[in-house]
Amino acid sequence: MANRLISLCILTFLLAAIPANFSHATPKIIDSLNATLPYLASDTHKVWVLRDIAYYYQSENPDSALHFARRGNTLARNLNFYPGRIWNLYQEGLAYELLNQVDTAVKIYHRALELTRESHDDQSRAKLYNVLGVAHYFDGDYTEAIHYYSMGFLLADSISYEEGKAHALNNLGVIYRKQRRFDKALETYKRSLDLKMSERDTAGMIISYYNIGLSHSYLNDYEKSLEYFKIANEMARANIDLGWDRSHIKIGLGVAYFNLGDFEAAKIQLRDGIRESSVKTSSEYISARAYLGAILTAEGDFKEGMQLVENAWQMAAQSGHRVLLRDVLKQRALSAERAGKPEVATESWKLFTELNEEINSEAQNWAMEEMKAKFELRDKEITIALQNLKLEREKARINRYMISGLSLLLLFALSVVFLYSFWRKREQLKLAVHQKEEALSRNELLLREMHHRTKNNLQLLDSLLSLQARKTGNKSVKEAIQASKESVGAIGLLHHRLYETDNYSTVAMKPYLSDLAKYFSEAFGLKDRNIVLRWECDDLQLETDRSIPLGLIINELVTNSIKHAFVASEEGAVEISLKKTSAPSLLLRVRDNGTGRKVQSNESSGTGTELLKIFSHRFNARIKIQEVKPGIRIEFEMPLNQE
Repeated sequence: MANRLISLCILTFLLAAIPANFSHATPKIIDSLNATLPYLASDTHKVWVLRDIAYYYQSENPDSALHFARRGNTLARNLNFYPGRIWNLYQEGLAYELLNQVDTAVKIYHRALELTRESHDDQSRAKLYNVLGVAHYFDGDYTEAIHYYSMGFLLADSISYEEGKAHALNNLGVIYRKQRRFDKALETYKRSLDLKMSERDTAGMIISYYNIGLSHSYLNDYEKSLEYFKIANEMARANIDLGWDRSHIKIGLGVAYFNLGDFEAAKIQLRDGIRESSVKTSSEYISARAYLGAILTAEGDFKEGMQLVENAWQMAAQSGHRVLLRDVLKQRALSAERAGKPEVATESWKLFTELNEEINSEAQNWAMEEMKAKFELRDKEITIALQNLKLEREKARINRYMISGLSLLLLFALSVVFLYSFWRKREQLKLAVHQKEEALSRNELLLREMHHRTKNNLQLLDSLLSLQARKTGNKSVKEAIQASKESVGAIGLLHHRLYETDNYSTVAMKPYLSDLAKYFSEAFGLKDRNIVLRWECDDLQLETDRSIPLGLIINELVTNSIKHAFVASEEGAVEISLKKTSAPSLLLRVRDNGTGRKVQSNESSGTGTELLKIFSHRFNARIKIQEVKPGIRIEFEMPLNQE
């Protein structure tokens, strides 16, 4: 509970009037404040004293903190004292957080937020956005946390509250670091440092320098990491009156020296950091013990070294911090190898590998979720734009009816009035038509930009899949990732074709099939494998709802033939035909002269067949698979008049 309270203070930095060092929250101070209460008048000063007592009770007894925060809020309400109500509510919410009642805490923070709106206290509102971000961060909801931090930053920026902007940026950096988006975290911390420097906020500058050093360490740039940790250390030493705990900075220096190969300097910093650390369960403290143990085993002191490493491993396992546990496992494995303990080393390497794969997979999932969110946002924006356009057209239609009715009525009344009214309405209509034309132009530009971004995002997805394929050693996983890459490539070619034309609703299939043929030839090296790819296609224009599934089917069937139909060094041919029949329907034929259906079905994954089944149900299509000796021919025929 104390660790969470310290972290909350590091993340929010909210109350300048309240001491920043939780080590001061002693029973002696609480007793002193309590002793003054009976002699205080029921005024705003007493409201702040009750708030301070609640603050100091947070680390000692959250239930007591709740009691005094409620008393402070009640007195502030009776006095109609908005600041007192807001910050006593904050203390009440903080106590609920420490009691693991996050939902209740969030509700109370929102009550405080409403008070800031009523009192037009924008600075306190910016601070409370940060508070809500912290609450959602510790509850594991990073999306909501980023939302509130961003709102806090924007509000602070609008009122030139530089300190609030820096706090929001620091908190955003913590989330980006948690998500292993270290480049983004580094960028955010540097922006925060610029603000701290402009404000001459020494304590904030120390925090920012430390966070930048930490980000460089995660990016394995230990020279830069060492540079920024040294600056943070020198500033903290030169400003000792701030009461800054330098143990974390020293541990950061020790880790940087360790990774740069300077074990003597690393050992000095790590020992100092361990000795001076006030929180013996922090990630930094555990990490320092692991690295110090690794140095000692490298120097031949196996007994003390392994004792430190084993202790760090046990603490890391209990902490629930997976990145920390992974790093400690690596040092445990290396130390056990030096100490001649192969069983411990093997166990550690195995656990390290499993955990590393989980962490990397989680990082990729965050990236994919972010990409998915961007796609969904773009789809919603387009849907809203189209709906607005439809409403505007309906409004224009109604206006035309009104104009006609008024014209007929005015024709029987007075010709001069009618002519004047008709002229006026005609001008209005011209303006409305002009506005609609401008709206249509904007929507066309929006669609073009959507396809451009979709193409770029598909290229990014292809790169992510390539990166994942290189990391994994599992053949089945590699094959599955490669199949996904090929499907992404087929869709990417289609969006490239859409982007190069002015018609975004249909695709010219002949150029698209030509692009696919070139893609297969280059991707699979058909010329070097003596495989000929022939294709023919009518001049067809298909809606994207049909062309994308058709492209996926062609990709799967041709890929299956190239991969499985031909024995090594055997010459072969694959033929693609896309024709419009008199039905009317669209007939796709894919044929090869390879080994035939039996061998292919034994070797292929069956993705092509599954796609055929899925899309045949969707489009009411006919599938025909036939052995033609040599090879196999697959036909997929879909009606063209089906909606």
